[in-house]
Amino acid sequence: MMRAALRQAQGDTKPARGDKLSCAPGQAVVTRDLTLRYDDFTALDDASLVVHFGEALGVVGPNGSGKSTLLKAIAGLILPSAGELCVLGSQPRKLPRGAIAYVPQVEAVDWSFPATVWDVVAMGRFARLPFYRRFATSDREIVHDALEAVNMGSLGKRHIANLSGGQQQRVFVARAIAQEPNLLLLDEPTTGVDAATEDALREVVRNLVAGGLPVIMTTHDLDNVEAWFDRLLVLDRKVIAIGTPHDVIASRAYAGIREHTHTHGHLRHDHEAHKGHAAHPEVKV
Repeated sequence: MMRAALRQAQGDTKPARGDKLSCAPGQAVVTRDLTLRYDDFTALDDASLVVHFGEALGVVGPNGSGKSTLLKAIAGLILPSAGELCVLGSQPRKLPRGAIAYVPQVEAVDWSFPATVWDVVAMGRFARLPFYRRFATSDREIVHDALEAVNMGSLGKRHIANLSGGQQQRVFVARAIAQEPNLLLLDEPTTGVDAATEDALREVVRNLVAGGLPVIMTTHDLDNVEAWFDRLLVLDRKVIAIGTPHDVIASRAYAGIREHTHTHGHLRHDHEAHKGHAAHPEVKV
């Protein structure tokens, strides 16, 4: 009963059925009955939700619950198997270059790529540059400001392979900031970072949200969700609960999932291995 109330806490949390799905004014992302599959494996089933401009939505759930898969679908990296998805008033793959900034998990990146910190952050500008325009002074200023925002300005000339995990994470967040996106997707950006780095990242995110940017971020850490997010979504291949962080935590929706996984130990091992696993490493086998 309480979880159902959480899911309906806001009138536009679940879009109405009927006409073709669209994003209403103020809505950055809308999904209706969204299902995402890899071969025979359903990573996310029948998920309906709304994300607003100027809102930070946190996404929590156990490994294999569909968190990363949801972000990839919103970013246009994978296509829906069923259901509907509207992002910034269109389909993700029809949006202009640079409209969405997606920061993957650190372990998903090839850190041997020969590039400096400055080079990586500057890449965020290329998506916004017309083919006929060179990298200008204004672009350099944006890169500089992005590095300063994550306290990495002094390491611009360092090779990315020579950074700590927390520093690497900050570089990719800086690249996303330099891109000046209309939607920011962060996949567990605080994993492996120290408390100071987490505080710095949270300040950056909250400043972006205050400026009207919609942010969707996955995390395993529930300790500071009220400081990070305006709303919290619990996934376990389905939408289990959505509401304010306080209400979701009070409902014990996520705690119940974790307790079930710990007790039975089969939540992410209930299907045979298949070639699709390479495409969704969040599923552990």
